[in-house]
Amino acid sequence: MSAIGKGSQGEREFTKYLSFNFGIEVKRQLGQAREGGADVLHYPFCFEVKRREALDQRTWWNQVVKAAKNLEEDMPWIPVVAFRQNRREWTFLIPAKFIGLDKGYLQLENHEFKKWLKMTLNSQVYGQDYAPSDCDGPVIGLESPRVEFLGG
Repeated sequence: MSAIGKGSQGEREFTKYLSFNFGIEVKRQLGQAREGGADVLHYPFCFEVKRREALDQRTWWNQVVKAAKNLEEDMPWIPVVAFRQNRREWTFLIPAKFIGLDKGYLQLENHEFKKWLKMTLNSQVYGQDYAPSDCDGPVIGLESPRVEFLGG
């Protein structure tokens, strides 16, 4: 299978994942690659989906952050990278601001991401701030996410 075919298959697989686990119905953003956009959008989430064996999280993170910034500026978008290798579960990168850091990302395993996304979606429904800037500790309910710092 070509890299493009594997990428498209991964995007379709991920949209089914969102539907099955969270009841979120989304469509792929066809043609977005040449415009620097995200693969899947569901406000407030801007998803970049990768279905690859070779990992390049930092590049993928920079790509989704840029895509999120290119969206409507009056609406804050949360960049998320979803990636999966063969015979493995989905793994995710989310902004490190959820633990009070200004830069970087957290790497969450599938079960941790499910907790985080449900918590974030619930805070949206009830009008709470989903990205507290004054958070001084780990997000409640998450285990030990891997943190990657970008920049200085």
